[in-house]
Amino acid sequence: MSGVMPKQFAPPANWDDFGSGQGQEKALFLSDWTLTLNQLIEQGIAATAPNGSFRNPLTTDIPPAAPTQDFDWVAFPNRLTHYYGNLLQSTSQLWQCGDTGRFPDGSAFPSIPAINCPAPDFSPVPNPDNLHPFGPTGPRGWQDDYCEWSVQRDPASNKITKVMFTCENPEYWYTLWRIDPALVCDIYQKVINPAVSLEDLYLMAGGAPVTDPQTGQPAYNPLNKWNSGTTITPDSGGAMHLTSTGNLGGEIGLAAGATVLYQQDSDPNTLNCCGQIGEWFRNSDTLIAFNVNRMVKTSGLLVALAEPVGLYIEDPSFGAYDLPANAPSSSQPSDFWKIVRGSSGMGLHAVYEVPEGLGFTVGDMTIAGSPIEWASQIARTFKIGMSFTGIPNTGSPPTPQPCVQSNGNGATLFQLMFEELWQAYLAAGLASNASMAAPVVRQGQTGVELVLICLGGDPDAAIEFPEGGITVTKTGFAASVPYTPPSFSYSSNAQVYTLSIDVAGDAQLGQRTILVTNPGQPSGASGICFLTVIPE
Repeated sequence: MSGVMPKQFAPPANWDDFGSGQGQEKALFLSDWTLTLNQLIEQGIAATAPNGSFRNPLTTDIPPAAPTQDFDWVAFPNRLTHYYGNLLQSTSQLWQCGDTGRFPDGSAFPSIPAINCPAPDFSPVPNPDNLHPFGPTGPRGWQDDYCEWSVQRDPASNKITKVMFTCENPEYWYTLWRIDPALVCDIYQKVINPAVSLEDLYLMAGGAPVTDPQTGQPAYNPLNKWNSGTTITPDSGGAMHLTSTGNLGGEIGLAAGATVLYQQDSDPNTLNCCGQIGEWFRNSDTLIAFNVNRMVKTSGLLVALAEPVGLYIEDPSFGAYDLPANAPSSSQPSDFWKIVRGSSGMGLHAVYEVPEGLGFTVGDMTIAGSPIEWASQIARTFKIGMSFTGIPNTGSPPTPQPCVQSNGNGATLFQLMFEELWQAYLAAGLASNASMAAPVVRQGQTGVELVLICLGGDPDAAIEFPEGGITVTKTGFAASVPYTPPSFSYSSNAQVYTLSIDVAGDAQLGQRTILVTNPGQPSGASGICFLTVIPE
């Protein structure tokens, strides 16, 4: 792919998945990865203009001495603790919820407040819409503090033998798959299970692989059987990357939104309510939003993502861990923590496992005196982190804004996608997990079928690429499609436009903007970097 940016982003943790003979593939990947991150960052900047202080490290001069601030949070999902901690009979039951996504009796999580400002309202009377089901949904959706895990147990004793933890973003894996599916399969085999086959990772429809129009090859299924759920068996299960709708794109949008100053910001929840930033009561969203906001308000800084951009697993605090009496005297609890991808303090994928032959398993160990019965206990002992760079602001300080209100009659754009992929993901129930890079088209290409997903779109809206060179024909409109936008916990009734586009032979190269203007709307809603044009 061309359209290379003037600089490039490194992969998360500077991790290199390519072998010595794959220089060309690596270069293509880095180019595509840079386009993907640039898309997410530019969308965050556009969404907060003109009041945001978020900047793109590709296009911003960052002084060598610019300070970097690291923010981290406990990996166990705080929303489970917040909503259900007092309803359960023991902490062990809370850990069980974290591993299984169900209450101890097997029932679904009780409904929670849909209204959280100025405080959570648990009462459904007089309005039953005050409550809604716990979200996000999905095979690991409740593990929504940007860390997910899957557990292997001994079939005879049911004791934990191995836990996989991941904070890897799905965008990376979509990008890598489009470059080299066989490499993705090889990584799965080494990290998850040697039994993984390439066909296991295909997106399927009607018993056949779905073709990605961009590559002509089978598309990737982010919820394939080796990256789904919290149970590891010999023929399924594992945690390769995040599957909850919270992901790297969501965190970037959250960070961008947090750089806007608001008139009500005395504490994290007040800021969240005023700015409508992130999901209430997550460890991650609350901490990132408030601290990034303070970089702008208190320190007077502009904010950029620190490179390498990513979410990272930090090493656990092993002080409360104890080994069983029969463990070798030379062993330490930290011996069994392994960063499989990434590095210490900057982990992407970690495993906690006792090697065979030592006479005990993870389930024979204790944390704070309690046997390790649930992987959630381990997740409570380490943190996930994200880093930001502060840039001196040589301009005027930002002005605090009033609290966010409804966006009126405008549209909010979320994603442009090849129609074939959208229909396949929709049929498979994966539409909300299909957060991927913008489609790529070539100069001179005609009849490209796309879908545009948004909220607040009118069937008679005008749709265009304002830079020119691309002709848009609306071929269909769906007024109400359940869809959970990236980083959101709950679905909305989205509007989906079906489009056919023709790309001129001299169309401007690079990442392009799409504009949707509802009837009577003075200015439309822009989708920044929603499409990439490359040479014929």
